[in-house]
Amino acid sequence: MRDSRTARFRQRHLKLAALAAVAALAIQAGPSYASGNTVSCISRSFTCSAGTCTETAPSTNTGTALGYVQSYYVRICADSGQTLSGAGTMRDYHCSATLSPPCSQVHDNNLSVTASSVRCQEWAPFVVPYIDTTTDTFWWSPSGVTVSSGNLTIYICPQK
Repeated sequence: MRDSRTARFRQRHLKLAALAAVAALAIQAGPSYASGNTVSCISRSFTCSAGTCTETAPSTNTGTALGYVQSYYVRICADSGQTLSGAGTMRDYHCSATLSPPCSQVHDNNLSVTASSVRCQEWAPFVVPYIDTTTDTFWWSPSGVTVSSGNLTIYICPQK
C-alpha cells in the first residue's frame, strides 16, 4: 500500500517537475505569482552556517498541509540586505503518517538555486496531486544553498 501511494505521488509530480525546472524564475521584488489567487504564504526561517544552508531530511510527519489548495509555489529569500549566491538545491519531501519512514524525498521535484546577486528566487507553481488531506504534508529543505551572509527564509505560497 505504502509503495503504491508513494509511486502514484511521485508519478503525478514527475510531469510538473520538468515544467517547473524550465520555468524557474529569479526575482528581487514581491512574488510574481501572487495574483488574487494566493492565500497567505507560510514561511520558515532557516539558520545558515558560514553562508551555507543545509538541512537534513525530516524524520517525523511534519510540514505544510496543502490538501485544500490547487497549487503552490516555493520562494526562498536571503536576509534583508543579503543575496543568494547561485548554488544549492531545494529538496521536496512528502510526509505522511501512513508511510514508514514518515517522509520520503520526491527527487523529481528538486529545485536548483540559480539566482545570484539577488535576494530571492521563486519557481513556477506546482499543482497539488491527490493527497490525503488529513495526513499528507510537504516539506522543503535547503541543501547547499549559499547566501552572501545571514540566514534563509523558505516560503510556501498556496494558491486557490
